[in-house]
Amino acid sequence: MKKWMVVAWVALSLSAWATAGEFPGDSLYQIKSKWTDQDGKSVTLGDLSGHPVILSLVYLTCGYLCPTVISEVRALEKLLDPATQARVKIVLVSFDPDHDRPATMKRYQKKRALDPSRWIFLTGKNDAQVRELAATLDFKYQKTGKRDFSHSFLVLALDETGRTLARVDKANQPKDELVAALSVRR
Repeated sequence: MKKWMVVAWVALSLSAWATAGEFPGDSLYQIKSKWTDQDGKSVTLGDLSGHPVILSLVYLTCGYLCPTVISEVRALEKLLDPATQARVKIVLVSFDPDHDRPATMKRYQKKRALDPSRWIFLTGKNDAQVRELAATLDFKYQKTGKRDFSHSFLVLALDETGRTLARVDKANQPKDELVAALSVRR
């Protein structure tokens, strides 16, 4: 009887663990909030699992640092070998959810000629949701005008389970660590 109870307890424990969190404790995918992509679909960060990810936070009316961030990510993308390029998803999360809505993100994606099969734009429902992600990533931003922000620079490489592999926190920095981290994933 004791043996049966132990087996039942182990089975229940494993079942609860599997449903409680399929991602490691240090995974960005532990954030369960729903986001909206450039097509208007509701997604979670966990929906990105199974692919290495390049992630950055931007706002689309930025005339200074955000275009640089996107150019740096494009340069990083070109440094990856073709097999890695095919696997990687590139995610730009807006920290201006009031203005960066799906139609705006879609227009921006088209204007910059960013491949919609690999470049994903996300926006939150509100500032509190975006701040949860920003705080997790130690990304700082502050509204400085009606449609202007002062903000950090961040390009992050995540593994298939949402764990951070490498990050760059300044523009015009070597991308070797990001390339190496993304390239070794199979």
